[in-house]
Amino acid sequence: MYLSYPYVCEINSKEEAVNFIKNRCSNCGRYIDCSGINASKCDDVVAKVVREFSEVNIKIDVPNDLRALAGYSYGKYLFETFVEPKMNKGKIIVTFPDYIDMVAVSFVQGFISKVGIEVFNNQFEIKGNPEFTERFLVRVDG
Repeated sequence: MYLSYPYVCEINSKEEAVNFIKNRCSNCGRYIDCSGINASKCDDVVAKVVREFSEVNIKIDVPNDLRALAGYSYGKYLFETFVEPKMNKGKIIVTFPDYIDMVAVSFVQGFISKVGIEVFNNQFEIKGNPEFTERFLVRVDG
């Protein structure tokens, strides 16, 4: 049973979330006489499950003549422009273009300033040029 009175979502993993969404309106106990016809009554729980357990893939778009990213304000700007509008409580995969291979500490500090190091390390994954990715993560951990 994934729901209990007062119908608080007790889903703790992505697998349980997928199972709940596949089986909503069957044996959930939320609505005794639900036959699937009233599936929209479960939309609030489904939306919460999707928000908390889904992955969001975000592609960062920067000019193709850049080879390095620097500057606190530029990092913060890219985060606010591309990442923040799509944030949820699930995993966030941020992909930088392969032609970017250098990153400054100031950029990383600006990029993670709104979420902090702990949230970033737990919720985010960085993809892109392997050298860039390695340098980015080294700069997160200081």
